[in-house]
Amino acid sequence: MHENDTVSDIDFSEANEPLRPLAEIFEPDPRHRHITLEQWYEAIDRARISPAAPKDVKQMFENARIAAVYTYFAYRAHHGFQLLAYGALEEALRLKYDLMAHELPVRKPRTLEEFMSLALAQGWITNQGYRSHYDLAFHRAQMKLLYRDLESGSDAYGIRVVREPTHQEVIAELDEMNLAPSKLQAGRKIRNILAHGSSATWPGALATLDTVAEEINQLFPFPVPSKD
Repeated sequence: MHENDTVSDIDFSEANEPLRPLAEIFEPDPRHRHITLEQWYEAIDRARISPAAPKDVKQMFENARIAAVYTYFAYRAHHGFQLLAYGALEEALRLKYDLMAHELPVRKPRTLEEFMSLALAQGWITNQGYRSHYDLAFHRAQMKLLYRDLESGSDAYGIRVVREPTHQEVIAELDEMNLAPSKLQAGRKIRNILAHGSSATWPGALATLDTVAEEINQLFPFPVPSKD
């Protein structure tokens, strides 16, 4: 019961999605029938975090991946798996602070929002770190080159060959997209809603796993391969 609820506001009818019969437990949830279990597993297995991450963070993220596998059979379990993923991110932020505290002239954050704000301010998490959006940034940068060319009117015989954007231009586009603040804020809001009680589920839960992995990997980057 929430703060402003009255007894008349509470729905006492049956749950929309109760526990399934034992004989149906390993049947795919109808919302996942468009994908096989093998494809579902492969998508989850691709979300990995750096070996440089602390052991506790690694295990918390693995807990989220393990739970994510079973959401194939029970869509409502997305709720719990997302909480596990955001818990791994929060622990990663906390441990990153502990490692860097001697260099920081600020007190230890008390909330997830404060940890995220510090990560942005210190450049621990940046727009450029969301490499899963590189292709989108590439397309946006390419469209800008095309529009610039169209405006210049520099075509020859009506034929235009637009060069591909450079890596630096794509990175600049990632910065312009300003992903880091919006991604962190969206994740924090979803996590808070789930943690404080909600029957809601969000589509794109696998995207949550990928995003959290990218954020943890920015806090604890993959080791640079040796040139030897």
